[in-house]
Amino acid sequence: MTPRYQTVPSEVDTARLCSRLERVFAYWEELKKQQAELGGGLPTWQQFEWGRIPTIQIPWCTVVDLEQCEPISLRYRFWGSNKVFLHGTEYTGISTADIPDEAYRDKTLLEFAMVLKKKRPLLFNVHITSHAGNGMDYQCLRLPFTGTSGEVEKVLGASSLSLRDVQAIHAIFGIPSKYL
Repeated sequence: MTPRYQTVPSEVDTARLCSRLERVFAYWEELKKQQAELGGGLPTWQQFEWGRIPTIQIPWCTVVDLEQCEPISLRYRFWGSNKVFLHGTEYTGISTADIPDEAYRDKTLLEFAMVLKKKRPLLFNVHITSHAGNGMDYQCLRLPFTGTSGEVEKVLGASSLSLRDVQAIHAIFGIPSKYL
């Protein structure tokens, strides 16, 4: 059973973020401030350190590299281990065009394209629904990073999901939780 996604973008409002995402965003803001002090804009990927991300959040993170703007082509540099539990597969090194779940692929490309176009972080409130009408909500935070060109070249994604949420999603969609 293929899920349906409804994703609503918004500016990042720390009052609406779960605590894990709030800490990730605070780190991104710190990097942005450091970059501004050097006369730059967005944080660079060279500044980024995984050790500054809460350990509990890293398995829920993704990083994509922008390969091409038009049409948009992205490749996963990093696919967190808990994302494997959720989707049942490892996407590190895979192009977003090769994601077999069309609904998830379209949702993901839409979110990343919006961040690339706006060149600023966005929060996506996502509602996932089964064909039977069962569903749940979660948040995706998308944070842009520049490369040597000064243009956005990478986007860090962080999700508010937990392993308990994965079990609920698997139950809603009748997916065996073989990884949990």
